[in-house]
Amino acid sequence: MCLQVFLGSWHGYNVAVSVLRMPLYIEDFQHGLKMLLSFQPNPLITQLVGWCDEQQQYVTEYHRHGSADLLPDLLASKCYMKFNSVHWQFRFCLNYVDILTLLHGGSSAGVRVMCDSNELYKLLQQFLVTADLCLILNDLDALPEVTNTSKIKCGHHEIVSDFAAPEQLWPFDDIDFNDAYMPEYDEKIDIWKIPDVCTHFLGNCSECNFIRNKLFKIHNRCKEIDASRRPSALEVRKEYKRVWKRAGF
Repeated sequence: MCLQVFLGSWHGYNVAVSVLRMPLYIEDFQHGLKMLLSFQPNPLITQLVGWCDEQQQYVTEYHRHGSADLLPDLLASKCYMKFNSVHWQFRFCLNYVDILTLLHGGSSAGVRVMCDSNELYKLLQQFLVTADLCLILNDLDALPEVTNTSKIKCGHHEIVSDFAAPEQLWPFDDIDFNDAYMPEYDEKIDIWKIPDVCTHFLGNCSECNFIRNKLFKIHNRCKEIDASRRPSALEVRKEYKRVWKRAGF
């Protein structure tokens, strides 16, 4: 982890102070800060309070519930057990797709891809849970841009993961990995992961079967091997909103 995060206080408010631990990752740190600035202010992105270039640190709002990988424990606790329902579980799915829609061209920052997300647990750690149980994106240090003339690669090492999109995997069985020959890809790698993320949020509750069935077609489209055939984040969001409305939430 290139950042060390401390709990601080600013004008009587708790804040998170992020400090660069290893100079080797200064480019990632500066990119993350640049992205935070680009998306301010936005209710889907953690609020930036301030920064110091000389000290390589920045301050953001503090969220006591922590990151989204801790949600199961939070919802199992006595105080929040009443929120452990299909309504809230599907709401997390919607939050997630809302954020992808923002990243994929819903702002002046261009089309951004979540590269730090090749494992489900790692992806969930990119998000914080607010006091009113909404997801917001907190970790923005690996958001390369896709343009009309250029695609991206998430790092320069071979990705070996059941969670990653197929186009992120080395495609040549008879040749050892060589980054120079690894094909580039675009934001549709994020779309491939949507069904797995939403399935995680929905959990195993029997009431969730109705939602799963209604999402079956759009999730199948998200899992198209041909990335160009997958829907956009905006299309997925529209279908999620339709199902949300039909479920009466």
